[in-house]
Amino acid sequence: MNYNEFIDYLKEEFDHEKREDILIFHPSHKSSYSIHLPFEINKKLCYLAGVIYGDGHLKKGKNRVIVELANRDFILILKRIFKTQFKAKPIIREIEDKRPNRKTRFMLEINSKIVKNFFHHVFNVPIGSKDEFKLPNWVLQSNKSLQLSFLAGVFDTDGGIHSHYFGVTTKDREFSKSIKKLLEMNSFQPKIDSWLNKKYQKKYWNVYLNKEEFNNILNKIPIKNRDKILYLCTDARVVKGARNKQF
Repeated sequence: MNYNEFIDYLKEEFDHEKREDILIFHPSHKSSYSIHLPFEINKKLCYLAGVIYGDGHLKKGKNRVIVELANRDFILILKRIFKTQFKAKPIIREIEDKRPNRKTRFMLEINSKIVKNFFHHVFNVPIGSKDEFKLPNWVLQSNKSLQLSFLAGVFDTDGGIHSHYFGVTTKDREFSKSIKKLLEMNSFQPKIDSWLNKKYQKKYWNVYLNKEEFNNILNKIPIKNRDKILYLCTDARVVKGARNKQF
């Protein structure tokens, strides 16, 4: 289901009104709040979808979207984007990890059937366990700004630097191929390899960019996570002219 089809579906299911360049959908349940969506898909919505693919999930059996991270400053940035884009009411909870040498984690929670269905129907995010990802074709066929925003969301949550390369690791081979294709379509030169997690006997795929492309990442992909930006700048050593692109 593409974005326009999803909007048509919502119009049939919910009371709604138009206001300037947005549509406001009113859930029938009194405890729920109205959700705002633009007429057309935009970069911030694609960015948030990348975030969900990276470190989020859709709660099974409940109308909740969850993002869990250790970076409090970045979780606050995500809260602001969710709030401004959907007019949602995100809640942040602190999660104490009692395992030794573990950082406190923060869980961002959005309680909304509409927002959950948006990520599920428009971006094919599975409900519950994310064992299989299938990036919809419309993302691969969209304009570069939407593609780069989606990649930014993935990198901001799941991206990491490992011995002179920056990339993401996934247990889904098809998703790794989709990320590789998106990067290639935007003039990057990604590489892909796989490895076996012997403890869990599961195969994982790495999609990564070499150190020589770090400046290109900073210039083209609108990364918001300050920690990831600093890692890239530090490891790139020379970042003359490198500017983190914004939405």
